Amino acid sequence: MNAVSDIAREAGIIGAGGAGFPTHVKLSGRAEIVIANGAECEPLLEADVRLMEERAFEVVEGLCLAMAATGAQKGYLAVKAKNEAAIRAVDRVLSAVPEDIEVHLLDDYYPAGDEFVLVPEVTGRRVPAMGIPISVGVVVHNVGSLFNLHQARLGKPVTERRLTVTGFVRKTQTMTVPVGALAFDVLAAVGGPTCADPVIIAGGPMMGRVVDTLDEPVTKTTSGLIVLPATHPLAVMRTMPLAERLARTRTACDLCRRCTDLCPRFGLGHQLRPDEILRAVGYSLRPPEFDGLYRSAWLCSGCNLCELYACPLFLYPASINVALKAEMAAGGLGLRAAQQAPLPRPETPRVLVNDLIRRLGLSAVAKQDIGRQERPLEVDRVRLLMRQHLGAPAAPVVRIGDQVEAGQVVGEIPRGALGARVHASINGRVTAVSAEAVEVAA
Repeated sequence: MNAVSDIAREAGIIGAGGAGFPTHVKLSGRAEIVIANGAECEPLLEADVRLMEERAFEVVEGLCLAMAATGAQKGYLAVKAKNEAAIRAVDRVLSAVPEDIEVHLLDDYYPAGDEFVLVPEVTGRRVPAMGIPISVGVVVHNVGSLFNLHQARLGKPVTERRLTVTGFVRKTQTMTVPVGALAFDVLAAVGGPTCADPVIIAGGPMMGRVVDTLDEPVTKTTSGLIVLPATHPLAVMRTMPLAERLARTRTACDLCRRCTDLCPRFGLGHQLRPDEILRAVGYSLRPPEFDGLYRSAWLCSGCNLCELYACPLFLYPASINVALKAEMAAGGLGLRAAQQAPLPRPETPRVLVNDLIRRLGLSAVAKQDIGRQERPLEVDRVRLLMRQHLGAPAAPVVRIGDQVEAGQVVGEIPRGALGARVHASINGRVTAVSAEAVEVAA
């Protein structure tokens, strides 16, 4: 641990890009290169781009802090070339800092923000299968995490989340909301859905998850809320029960192999073949004959290109990988990290975001103008989940009836565990406490 890592731990900073890995752990090691990930991987979302446009100084200062903490001599800020306003804002700040930091321009493809894809593109270094970037001397932080790091140095813990609300709503908008704000209140702030029987996806259209109830809270990793009619093709696919997905997938594969050809992990040279896994499951072939094949499911990043873009029959190879991972985890069957990264396969096709949007049936949604919020959303209730991160859930340290202030710790990291603190995001009284969540009402 070092001073910057301690600051991140105290503030409850985690990976804001979606994985939720506690940032203080990443800052406690040594690295040669730090990458600020501003790729905004998913279609339709603009929170990271707007953050770089409006708060470039804080993002760059957070990157400088991360470099100082890890001893890195080189920094990169990776952003898509199409985001010209964000690039100009960052360039103005970089002209005044002494650290060796460059802007790396990315093409508009998916999944550009995947660390296994991003690290070799920016640095030329390849991450081994089941490895992490630090194994090749690189640390990657989402730009939102770096902004939070700058704020933490000023004594401000993570109590807010910037996200994009889009789709079938009255007013599409990128906004800042308190962590723990309920989906109902966030959608009400933009005028509510404009479709009957809406399906809400928390996150992006590719890797986000369907919100089960409007009482579900925003977490530190919630990058967006996308509202679609229940009859929209993407909503139909995303809400299909896993058992039905698997049953359908067993029946109809036409052996085209597009799921494998477009798999980012396969393109990087890793031994992941979604088409072969799909057929093995379809024929009910089980280990030990296919032990190595089944275990390769651990290499799946969950980008969902195979089932939401590649497959002409709309089958579910990624869902098969999810099911296999759960089964193998229950049986203690893992996959050991490789010592060296494979050579990438030549001429692997990249999926352009515009093509992906068309395939998802989201062209009309993508053309919407996304508004800018004038001030952070105010709410009178929050539900603060104790598990918003990888590792052990935080342990509640307040009781029903306690008065708390925004920024006060309500969930602490268990002793000796990997985790992250949780802080109250509004002033109010604690109305409920459980191992799952702390609720506060103003």
